[in-house]
Amino acid sequence: LHRVFPSGFYENTIDRIIDKRIFQPRGDTEEMFLQIPLDWEALDKFEDRNWRMTLQSWGMFHPILNVFDSYSGKEKLVQYFFEIANDWCELYLDDPDDIISSRMPDSYAWYDMSVGYRALTIAFFIDRISEHNLSITDEQKKLIFKLARKHIRHLSNPETTTMRNNH
Repeated sequence: LHRVFPSGFYENTIDRIIDKRIFQPRGDTEEMFLQIPLDWEALDKFEDRNWRMTLQSWGMFHPILNVFDSYSGKEKLVQYFFEIANDWCELYLDDPDDIISSRMPDSYAWYDMSVGYRALTIAFFIDRISEHNLSITDEQKKLIFKLARKHIRHLSNPETTTMRNNH
């Protein structure tokens, strides 16, 4: 992300993104306030496949991944992660591990690119929580590792990793 968004890219906006829960997947879209529970399927944006995929990819964390190590309120970033993760898990964590997604799916929850980006975010938070010795509850530990295992199983399943698209 540092190559795409150089150091300092979010310097003037990161507090607003975190505190106001602002999500803007692209410059040509309007900002959205992420209010829990989220409409993860974003049916009001059904025609904008990229927008829907970016939401399911947890694109709201891309600015956070970019600034995490230099941000002084790391605990706030971790709590934001768990708010979003908990909400997503309510709908999708118990889905089967073998959902095969088409190139133009009705839902982007298990679309290969969405899964890959979410896995990256989950791994990032596991690493940064450990690296910075941040305190999380036992329930949060269970959740983040359950999420990680779920994504590993999905990404390791030969049935779900076909060459049906360009990913």
